[in-house]
Amino acid sequence: MTSTSSNVRSTLVGVAASLVLVGCNNSSTSDEAATAEATPAATETAAPNPALLPANALLTDPGVKDALRAAFPDPNTLFATVASDLDADGNAEVIVYAYGPTACGSGGCSLLVFKRDASGLHAVTKTTVTQEPIRELATITNGWRDLSVGVGGGGAESRQVRLQYDGKSYPANPTVLPESATVGATEGTVLFEDPLQGSALPAS
Repeated sequence: MTSTSSNVRSTLVGVAASLVLVGCNNSSTSDEAATAEATPAATETAAPNPALLPANALLTDPGVKDALRAAFPDPNTLFATVASDLDADGNAEVIVYAYGPTACGSGGCSLLVFKRDASGLHAVTKTTVTQEPIRELATITNGWRDLSVGVGGGGAESRQVRLQYDGKSYPANPTVLPESATVGATEGTVLFEDPLQGSALPAS
């Protein structure tokens, strides 16, 4: 009788322990699921963009000239340009680094992105106070490649920060981005770097 009671107790203890373990596992699974739901989806990644085409010859494109002349009427403004398909739609965007008296401030100069469609060029973003190097990153947010720009000066520590497309544009002022936006100084494909090879807009 004593042996039987002991066996029953052992069995009950084993069952109870199993239930506790199952409960813990379920709790852990629930916690993990809740954490996953609360965490934003990670950005996608892609290989270096094969459509990256250095092309200051873009300045002879009538649409590009008109867009840049409207953005910076000062004839002393210089422009460095590249074309790269940032949104993987098969059509390269026009990426411009503008510098000169009216394009720069104490913290840096202006980065512009234009999208081309059947009706012409449309401004996607004008990001001010940026410094070289300007890079195209492998990560993708909302269907567009992330970019990185240098920021610093005025007592702020120099760093490279990630610009992420929000569905409409890239950030207008990179100097206010949080520390979490900082990226490696050599990460990505260089679009523009010092010394810049910019040109003024052709007269005609």
